[in-house]
Amino acid sequence: MTPVSVFYSLRAILAVLTACAELMFYKAVCHEFGVHVGRVWLCFTLPAAGCFASSAAMLPSAWSSALVSAALACWWRRRYVAAVAFTAATTLLSWPFTALLGIPIAIDIILIKRQYIDFVKWSVLSLIAILFPIVIVDSWYYGRLVIAPWNIVAYNIFTEHGPDLYGVEPWTYYFVNGFLNFNIVWVLSLSCPLLLVSCHAISSRSTSRAPFCCPYWLSLAPLVLWLMVFMLQPHKEER
Repeated sequence: MTPVSVFYSLRAILAVLTACAELMFYKAVCHEFGVHVGRVWLCFTLPAAGCFASSAAMLPSAWSSALVSAALACWWRRRYVAAVAFTAATTLLSWPFTALLGIPIAIDIILIKRQYIDFVKWSVLSLIAILFPIVIVDSWYYGRLVIAPWNIVAYNIFTEHGPDLYGVEPWTYYFVNGFLNFNIVWVLSLSCPLLLVSCHAISSRSTSRAPFCCPYWLSLAPLVLWLMVFMLQPHKEER
């Protein structure tokens, strides 16, 4: 195969895998929030420019979007082993900062379901199964001990320059970028926390859920956590 054919083959594989992750996410939304909500989500995301552009992009943050979608899908379907594994995969294989999105999953497993031992066991097994081969392969190619996920974190957080070398943007950047990629859907998503609080204030029954379902606030937590942390960073990651 020529380099060009390899390049486009990889992009095609990434697009197929992303489509599979999005299908998992759609089914999980239908299972957790109802078929009508799932269909609305499908109508909103199909024309989304951001989702289309990132589906075949050979970038860590773009591939992480698919892995995070798979992790959230498994979480909402109560497949906790797979949810932990996908979270570990996006953290160690792709973009370490997406570990932040695993916090709501950990809260559900540890504090709500109280599966402490299982969570530790799944996390350790995922860490060994994913990180060990990464360290072996990278160290063999570089000729020294290399832990790539740690190098990314150390460069971006514990150095003086960090990612700021690649440009900085004001805190409003994500509001503009989100509207560019998702239009009115972005505005609706930002209003979800306020609507949830308003509905609960009017009637607590409107926000009550079955015991086996995740609380609404916990399902919205990934969006809130991501925006809170990354809006405060001088460098803005477009994807």
